[in-house]
Amino acid sequence: MFATMLGALVATAVPTVTTTAPKSVIIAPATKRSAAPDMAAMVKMFDTLFPPQPDPDPARLALARTTVTTLVPTDSFGKAVGEMLGGMFERVLEMRESDFPAPKGKATSSKARSTETLHQSLVAKDPYFDERMRLTRAAVTKEFIMYSAIIEPQLREGIARSVARRFDERQLADINAFFATPSGKALGNQFLGLWFDPDLMRSMMKAMPAMIVVMPGSMERIAAATAHLPKPPKREPAAKDKTTK
Repeated sequence: MFATMLGALVATAVPTVTTTAPKSVIIAPATKRSAAPDMAAMVKMFDTLFPPQPDPDPARLALARTTVTTLVPTDSFGKAVGEMLGGMFERVLEMRESDFPAPKGKATSSKARSTETLHQSLVAKDPYFDERMRLTRAAVTKEFIMYSAIIEPQLREGIARSVARRFDERQLADINAFFATPSGKALGNQFLGLWFDPDLMRSMMKAMPAMIVVMPGSMERIAAATAHLPKPPKREPAAKDKTTK
């Protein structure tokens, strides 16, 4: 969903430029919608992957719901995701061709690659680009507020149930006492935003090169764990339905 939002921003950011400038600010028309997913099948799949858990103790659940009102305050989800996508979009616009690895077999000299930012290139082609982006981002922000109203109640209840099963009443009382302090409230207000913070994203990306190095060895060890077993039988092709009339 949020990737779709970012895609909408990018799609609007790279409009089809005609030789005649528009007389007014025009937002690019929406693309043709794809077929709606089978929601019943998706819900059934999630029920299998994440089966319903036992109901928590009512007293602990009540305490956990108090905890969650600090961890996920109203509009915090939409704000956190909106800030992440907005910041990412701004940084994309400031990127240059020279910021990307040169394609294999192509010249890599600085003269062969443009140092013009994407924003500069788009503004040069579309005089309405900045106004188009201002209006689009305002519209996207309103949509995120709507999504927050749908997602946050479910998110709060899910976290509350999980917290109630993992902490006892004494622990939950201590947690809530901390969240009632100014420092606790400040932490709660930033809780969701922390997961979208650039420093956190950078730290996770820094781990990727080391993960790639050790991954082949991991695959070999995983394969070795069952190497002594006979190979599984080849899967037979699905038989065609042969009904008789």
